[in-house]
Amino acid sequence: MVSTGMKALTAGLKKAYPKATIYGEEIGKDMKYPAFIVRLIVDTLKKELGKRRRNDIEFQVVYITDTHKNADYQEEIPKIYMALEVVEYGGIKYRTKYLTAKIENRTLYITGELSTKLYRVPEVQEEIIQEARQNIKYKKG
Repeated sequence: MVSTGMKALTAGLKKAYPKATIYGEEIGKDMKYPAFIVRLIVDTLKKELGKRRRNDIEFQVVYITDTHKNADYQEEIPKIYMALEVVEYGGIKYRTKYLTAKIENRTLYITGELSTKLYRVPEVQEEIIQEARQNIKYKKG
C-alpha cells in the first residue's frame, strides 16, 4: 500500500509540475531544478472491524528551486496544496490531510498524511486463501 500511496503523491506533483524532477529517498549527484523530494515518514496499518484495514501514511515533500527565494516558495504553497489534496494512482483516489508548510534554509518542506479508505481482502484473494488451506489439509493427511 505504501508504494501505491507514494506513487499517487508523485503522480499528483508531476501533473501540476510537468517540468519538475521528482526524487524518492535517494538523490543523484546532479540534481535538476525545480525538484521535489518525496519521503515516507511513518506508515501505519490499523485493524478495523472484520477484514477491514486502514492505512495512514505520513509523508514529507521537499521543494527546491534554483532561485532559493522565500517569496518564490510562498507563492508555490497553495499550488502544491492543490496538487496534493486528492491524488490518484491506478484508478484509486487518495485524500491527503493535515498539510503543513515550512520554509527553512531556503527550502520548502510540506508534511501531511495520506489516508486510504477502509478496504477488505478481495474475494479473489479469499478464494486463493481457502484453496491454500485445503491443499495444506491434503498434505497433512
